[in-house]
Amino acid sequence: MRLACPDFIKAFLPVALLLFLAPALAWADAPDDDGEPEAWGFLASIETSGELQTFLDETIEKLLSADSALRKQEVRVSVIDLPVSGRAQQASGTATRLSTPPA
Repeated sequence: MRLACPDFIKAFLPVALLLFLAPALAWADAPDDDGEPEAWGFLASIETSGELQTFLDETIEKLLSADSALRKQEVRVSVIDLPVSGRAQQASGTATRLSTPPA
């Protein structure tokens, strides 16, 4: 009685080679980690926009003046404008808890 059929071994050999060689081939195609990742370069290229910052500050002030519950909270907002062409621009703001409503 045979334990292993030659046809089974012939069929299994290519599958085994793929299973063991695929990770090695994938690792060989991986990009080098010597340079900084593309995402970090993009984040570093985002510029602060005065126009967007003014809009954000005015919007936060309007919301805080109209909502007493919101004035009791710490609000942090960041806005990023991602244009089709041109550089990304950002604005951010923090409104801390206010004990008294703004005058």
